[in-house]
Amino acid sequence: MKNILKDRRFKHGTLATVMTIGLVAVVVLVNVIFSMLAARFPMDVDLTTNKIFEVSDQTVDYLKNLDKKVSVTVLATEEEFSGNNTYYNQANEVIQKYAKYSSNITINYIDLYSNPDFAQKYPKETLYQGYIIVECGDRHQVLTPYDLFNTQTDSSSGSTYITSSKAEEAMTSAVMNVTNANPPSVVVLTGYGVTDVSAYTSTLETNGYVVSEVDLLTGDIDQEADMLILAAPLTDLSDEALKKLDTYLDNDGKFGKNLMY
Repeated sequence: MKNILKDRRFKHGTLATVMTIGLVAVVVLVNVIFSMLAARFPMDVDLTTNKIFEVSDQTVDYLKNLDKKVSVTVLATEEEFSGNNTYYNQANEVIQKYAKYSSNITINYIDLYSNPDFAQKYPKETLYQGYIIVECGDRHQVLTPYDLFNTQTDSSSGSTYITSSKAEEAMTSAVMNVTNANPPSVVVLTGYGVTDVSAYTSTLETNGYVVSEVDLLTGDIDQEADMLILAAPLTDLSDEALKKLDTYLDNDGKFGKNLMY
């Protein structure tokens, strides 16, 4: 019988088998290496013309130096949130980037319909499906679709539609706000028929200000507040009220206080 070890077909078959095993081993090794790298470094590439799924270099630098734990909770399943339309999909991709560029940020998806009790953790907030909660310690900020997107209302139909995304700006601002150890504080003075400025104070809160109210007739002004707002009173202020303002602005001779009138 011919020696099988000297058979050319055997030699070629054995060589092919060894090469196949070697190639499979290399592929497995490469996959393992890339999986390890992908877990540690963002390796996805945004191939869209305008890089709409990427975040700016400034945001990346900020996130890489973030030293506080921040949780981001999207009130919907990921499939529902990103599946709404192209804009929501883009927003979801941007949100995911924050966790990729900072190990201190975690992203969670909670379906508010399936977990209605979750809203009880935030008794002062009115939460809806699709809202986002950015939280650090005992501070949090709620982002609504109006925070994530620029919108426009059709005058003829009255319907509102999304025109562009501002997800990165909203997310970065929220993270900065909740991690700021000394947020600026504003006191809105009430009484004397002042004008409602809730739309303005809502913008301040969105940008990280801590807003409170004090009745200038009966309350005391917090000397630690960074700014007071006195919005168009309908009647003249009493001498006592004016004295409160003078005391606040004088600040024991150190000044440095602000009054928006």
